[in-house]
Amino acid sequence: MQLVSRRRPELAAGATRKTPTASVARAVGMSDAEWHILISLRPNLLLEGNQSVTHRLLRVLEPLLVKPLVCWRGTPHVSLRHDHRGSLLLLDVATMDAEQQARVFDWLSQAHGHVQVVSTSAQPLFALVEREVFRADLYYRLNALRFDILSTH
Repeated sequence: MQLVSRRRPELAAGATRKTPTASVARAVGMSDAEWHILISLRPNLLLEGNQSVTHRLLRVLEPLLVKPLVCWRGTPHVSLRHDHRGSLLLLDVATMDAEQQARVFDWLSQAHGHVQVVSTSAQPLFALVEREVFRADLYYRLNALRFDILSTH
């Protein structure tokens, strides 16, 4: 698995970047309570649903994520820095094999809460936990706030 740092280009002089509002969150099916938790506590977030919808929601949420934002796109090798601070974006975690799951879990165990993890999955991840294909301990670490886009769209 490979991590790729996503750096936003500098804003043009005088330009501003709007932070998403609660009304935007409601438009994608997020409740006021979920929105409040997301902006105040910055919990780990699991987005389950269609890839195009989850990516659209990620674009809405990006201004809220602590920088630097590092993105994992599912390549075979992982190089996770133990001193990383910011946000980690894990795309389609359901495709992670057992070794990748173990490495991410171990890394999260050493991150000591300094990283917000936002994960996406095109399929319900708990079904994989029940079939023992996905680690239960990692599942519970990733879904402090779970947003089921499958049922809202």
